[in-house]
Parts: sequence; C-alpha cells; structure tokens
Amino acid sequence: MKEGNLRVWWIKNVPGKAKHFCVLNIKEAKIKIKQLADNDLKADSNVITNAGGLEIFENDKWVEWYDDEGNDICQIVFEY
Repeated sequence: MKEGNLRVWWIKNVPGKAKHFCVLNIKEAKIKIKQLADNDLKADSNVITNAGGLEIFENDKWVEWYDDEGNDICQIVFEY
C-alpha cells in the first residue's frame, strides 16, 4: 500500500465481515458509501443493520479517516 491511499469499509448485518472498496478521493468515497447504503435499503430485504466508514493508509496501517473538524465520512455523507 502507498501512504495516503483510501478505502471504504462496509459491513452488512453487523457484526459481519467488512468488505473494502478502494477509492481515489473523498468525493468518490461519498458516492460509494451512498451507493452501498442505497443498495442495502432498496435491494436487499435481508439487511437489518449496516455500518461503514473510510480508512486512510498511514504509517503502514489502515486508520479511520477524519476531516479537519473531527467528522468521519458518514457524518459528512449523512449530515448527522
């Protein structure tokens, strides 16, 4: 992995296993999270819960991404 790489993580039916999706930037991450949430709500009646986020590769490990105000990606996407 390269320093600064981004990936969206998504779990259907917590505490399931996370799936990861590489993204190029924050805009692409927002779109991917909205798509995943919409798919869970509209296309799959077996999904009861979900969770997701955005990770950045720093210091040889994946860590949760936060903006300059301390918001995670879901707070930005869903404005809560």
